[in-house]
Amino acid sequence: MYVRDDPNNPGDVIDQANEAAALFLGDALAGAKRKAEAERLALGEPGWHCLFCDAELIELGRFCGTDCSADWQREQDAKRRNIKVSG
Repeated sequence: MYVRDDPNNPGDVIDQANEAAALFLGDALAGAKRKAEAERLALGEPGWHCLFCDAELIELGRFCGTDCSADWQREQDAKRRNIKVSG
Protein backbone atom coordinates (compact mmCIF):
# COMPACT_ATOMS: atom_id res chain seq x y z
CA MET A 1 0.00 0.00 0.00
CA TYR A 2 1.34 3.43 -0.96
CA VAL A 3 1.35 5.98 1.84
CA ARG A 4 2.45 9.57 1.22
CA ASP A 5 5.46 10.66 3.33
CA ASP A 6 6.39 7.08 4.09
CA PRO A 7 10.02 7.18 5.39
CA ASN A 8 10.51 3.65 4.03
CA ASN A 9 9.68 4.77 0.49
CA PRO A 10 12.59 6.77 -1.00
CA GLY A 11 10.35 7.76 -3.91
CA ASP A 12 8.45 10.07 -1.56
CA VAL A 13 11.60 11.99 -0.71
CA ILE A 14 12.53 12.30 -4.38
CA ASP A 15 9.01 13.40 -5.32
CA GLN A 16 9.02 16.02 -2.57
CA ALA A 17 12.45 17.27 -3.64
CA ASN A 18 11.27 17.54 -7.25
CA GLU A 19 8.15 19.44 -6.19
CA ALA A 20 10.24 21.83 -4.08
CA ALA A 21 12.72 22.33 -6.92
CA ALA A 22 9.89 23.10 -9.33
CA LEU A 23 8.48 25.69 -6.91
CA PHE A 24 11.88 27.33 -6.41
CA LEU A 25 12.51 27.39 -10.16
CA GLY A 26 9.09 28.89 -10.81
CA ASP A 27 9.69 31.60 -8.23
CA ALA A 28 13.15 32.36 -9.62
CA LEU A 29 11.85 32.62 -13.18
CA ALA A 30 8.96 34.85 -12.11
CA GLY A 31 11.37 37.10 -10.20
CA ALA A 32 13.73 37.34 -13.18
CA LYS A 33 10.81 38.19 -15.45
CA ARG A 34 9.61 40.94 -13.08
CA LYS A 35 13.13 42.37 -12.86
CA ALA A 36 13.58 42.35 -16.64
CA GLU A 37 10.21 44.04 -17.12
CA ALA A 38 11.05 46.71 -14.52
CA GLU A 39 14.38 47.41 -16.21
CA ARG A 40 12.69 47.61 -19.61
CA LEU A 41 10.19 50.12 -18.25
CA ALA A 42 12.95 52.12 -16.53
CA LEU A 43 14.94 52.27 -19.76
CA GLY A 44 11.99 53.23 -21.89
CA GLU A 45 12.05 53.07 -25.66
CA PRO A 46 15.34 53.40 -27.55
CA GLY A 47 16.11 56.97 -28.52
CA TRP A 48 18.72 59.23 -30.11
CA HIS A 49 20.52 60.29 -26.88
CA CYS A 50 22.45 58.29 -24.30
CA LEU A 51 20.39 57.77 -21.15
CA PHE A 52 23.44 58.35 -18.95
CA CYS A 53 25.53 61.13 -20.50
CA ASP A 54 22.98 62.52 -22.98
CA ALA A 55 25.43 62.22 -25.89
CA GLU A 56 23.83 62.11 -29.32
CA LEU A 57 23.67 58.58 -30.73
CA ILE A 58 24.48 57.66 -34.32
CA GLU A 59 21.75 55.03 -34.36
CA LEU A 60 18.64 54.42 -32.30
CA GLY A 61 19.65 53.02 -28.91
CA ARG A 62 19.91 53.70 -25.18
CA PHE A 63 23.61 54.15 -24.43
CA CYS A 64 26.64 55.47 -26.28
CA GLY A 65 28.83 52.64 -25.00
CA THR A 66 29.36 49.94 -22.43
CA ASP A 67 30.83 52.40 -19.91
CA CYS A 68 27.67 54.50 -19.87
CA SER A 69 25.51 51.39 -19.73
CA ALA A 70 27.46 50.08 -16.71
CA ASP A 71 27.47 53.49 -15.01
CA TRP A 72 23.73 53.86 -15.55
CA GLN A 73 23.14 50.40 -14.06
CA ARG A 74 25.36 51.21 -11.07
CA GLU A 75 23.40 54.43 -10.52
CA GLN A 76 20.07 52.60 -10.72
CA ASP A 77 21.28 50.00 -8.22
CA ALA A 78 22.38 52.77 -5.85
CA LYS A 79 19.01 54.50 -6.18
CA ARG A 80 17.32 51.24 -5.26
CA ARG A 81 19.49 51.10 -2.15
CA ASN A 82 18.65 54.78 -1.42
CA ILE A 83 22.27 55.86 -1.65
CA LYS A 84 22.98 59.19 -3.29
CA VAL A 85 25.48 58.99 -6.11
CA SER A 86 27.80 61.91 -6.60
CA GLY A 87 29.03 62.49 -10.05
